[in-house]
Amino acid sequence: MEQAGLLDTTDLPLVRRCKGRDSQAFNELVLKYQDRIYNAVYRMVGDASLAYDLCQETFLKAYGALDDFEERSAFFTWLYRIAINLCLSHRRSRRRSHEVLVGAPGSSDDDEARPLDPPDPGPGPTAALEESDRDRQIHAAIQSLEAEFRSALVLRDIEGLSYEEIAAALKVPIGTVRSRIHRAREELKVRLKHLVED
Repeated sequence: MEQAGLLDTTDLPLVRRCKGRDSQAFNELVLKYQDRIYNAVYRMVGDASLAYDLCQETFLKAYGALDDFEERSAFFTWLYRIAINLCLSHRRSRRRSHEVLVGAPGSSDDDEARPLDPPDPGPGPTAALEESDRDRQIHAAIQSLEAEFRSALVLRDIEGLSYEEIAAALKVPIGTVRSRIHRAREELKVRLKHLVED
C-alpha cells in the first residue's frame, strides 16, 4: 500500500509516453525537474560544474532505466534517488583516488561553491560581504557532513520533501530518515555555533 504523499500521479501520463520512447515527453519532465535536481546535486557536491554534469547524468540514467520505474512512487522521488546515488558514487570514487576536495576552504573554486541563491542585498557593501561570508560558512558546514546525513538534510530542509518521500528516495526506513536529519541538524548547530553567537 502506498504511503500518503508518495504517489504523485500528475507525471504518470508523461512517464508512460516516455516508456514508449516519446522523447518530447521526456524533455517535458527534464524541464519540469532539472532545476530541483541540479539544486539538490549542487548541495551534495558543492561544485557547480560537477553538479551540472551529475544532473545531466541523472537524466540520461533515468531515460535509460524508465522501464524500471514501477510507478509506485512519485517520478521526482525516483529521480532524486538516481541523483543521490550518483553523488554518493562520485564521492566514493573521489575518496579512492585521493583527489583534493572541490570547494574546500582556501581552494580556487570557492566562488563556484557558493549557494545558488545570491545573498539578499544589504544596506551596504560591508553587509553584503558579511552575508556572503556567512552563506559560504553555512554551505561549507553542510558540505562537511557525512554524505548520508547531508543527503537527508538537503532533501528535507532545502528541497522540502516529506519524510516519506525522502525514505523512498534513499531507500531507508522513515525512522532512519528522522534520525539522520536530527543528527545533521545537531552537527550543523555545533559547527555553526559561532555564527549564532556573533
